[in-house]
Amino acid sequence: MFSLVFPEQADPDRGRISVVAPISAAVLGYKAGDTIRFSTPGGVQQLHIEQVLYQPESAQQVGA
Repeated sequence: MFSLVFPEQADPDRGRISVVAPISAAVLGYKAGDTIRFSTPGGVQQLHIEQVLYQPESAQQVGA
């Protein structure tokens, strides 16, 4: 499990990945249950999104 955070809060050893990292760009916009493929320097990787704990865009109130 990992969290997407602003670059200054990144700490890969604690599962806190910068939003500007390649994996972050790969998962943005996907939802739980999706499986995605993305390129890394080590080759193509596959990731299954099991759960999205918090998505700020979904938490905004309409008209706020």
